[in-house]
Amino acid sequence: MRIGFPHVAFSTFLLVSVWSTSAQPPSLEGQPDAIVAKLYKAHAAKTGPFFNSTKRPLLEQYFTKELAGLILKDAIASKGEVGALDFDPLYASQDPSITDFKIAMATRVVRKAAVDASFKDLGQARRVRFQLEQNSAGDFRIADINYPDGTTILQLLRTATASNRKTP
Repeated sequence: MRIGFPHVAFSTFLLVSVWSTSAQPPSLEGQPDAIVAKLYKAHAAKTGPFFNSTKRPLLEQYFTKELAGLILKDAIASKGEVGALDFDPLYASQDPSITDFKIAMATRVVRKAAVDASFKDLGQARRVRFQLEQNSAGDFRIADINYPDGTTILQLLRTATASNRKTP
């Protein structure tokens, strides 16, 4: 049996197309370090979710549904005033003066990741750790932020939400 040029050309085309579609790397957009970097960039431009905390779709670009929901509840409960987050949540500081800013590569463990942001605030070395979880689409979202004093954003917002329910 003789194989003609059209068959060889088609087979080559098919092999190249399958290889090129399967060889493409996954999108970096939803990866842990990219999410954290994007959050800091939006925060610096004053377009991030902490400046627009009543917009759930914006919150869910960065945070898990639980954390986005708690940020939204706090924003609504505070009625335009300072809520549970009476500091800059990305720097754990009220008036940050940041130098030497770095985002470390993510450490991953099955569907979870941690990303450290380190910097100096008024000359003092600090580190904020972001805990991320992978959603059903395969993208990572921030589930919690750990601060140098041992508190987390989740703890602060859960406490605020619980105390708001007790207020008449």
